[in-house]
Amino acid sequence: ALLFFVLFYVQFRAAFDATRVTTVEILDPAVARSVTETAIAERQGALVLSAAESRDPRSLAAAQLLTEEKWDEAERKYREILAGGQTSQALNDLGVLYYRKGELNQAIRQFDRAVKARPVYAPVFFNRGLALSRSGRFAEAVKEYEAFIAQMPHHFEAHYDMGLALLELNDFHRAAEVFNKASGLAGSERKAKALYHLGMAYHGIGPEMGNEARKAFEGAIRLKPDFIEPRFGLALLEPDSRKGKKRAL
Repeated sequence: ALLFFVLFYVQFRAAFDATRVTTVEILDPAVARSVTETAIAERQGALVLSAAESRDPRSLAAAQLLTEEKWDEAERKYREILAGGQTSQALNDLGVLYYRKGELNQAIRQFDRAVKARPVYAPVFFNRGLALSRSGRFAEAVKEYEAFIAQMPHHFEAHYDMGLALLELNDFHRAAEVFNKASGLAGSERKAKALYHLGMAYHGIGPEMGNEARKAFEGAIRLKPDFIEPRFGLALLEPDSRKGKKRAL
């Protein structure tokens, strides 16, 4: 079965753009370290900094240092801010700094402190969900996303990331519900990604959802024709045979 998927991926890439095939990534849907885990690992760009909503020059300066990856200087700035009061916003932003440094346990500790501060900065629930997911604590992450969505019911990123966590928990029915909702909250590339994962959730439910999975994969491709993963998803729906491979390509 692995050979089938390798051949599919290589032949698709070659057919898609023969002039730029320099590397080949082999994907195997049976391996636990999946495309979903890769998607979770790449989600740090979704982290929310309170500085985006702040007029405090100290917060803006710290956020700039964080963006420039001047970790020590940024941390000193946040510690100075926190010395004047343990606000949920400052604790959240310090957690974002640790997350981006790769210190997930420290990030979670800061997010935990931010949730306890009053008034609580709502996006900290979302950020804590991302950190928990990145740490493999998916069930806990789902609860954080739910808490945030209760306050921000139309937030695409929270639905999308909750869906990824549910896929990792093999809760395919609920993941399908969440990705279906997410696909209606955004357009273009973000919608395509939600539809791809919706297709994977339907595939996880079983063969009886094959038609729904196909529709989701095809919808993702219509939105983003160069999106390889949903084409790979379509291959999963074909029989593992020469005829099936030909149809998938």
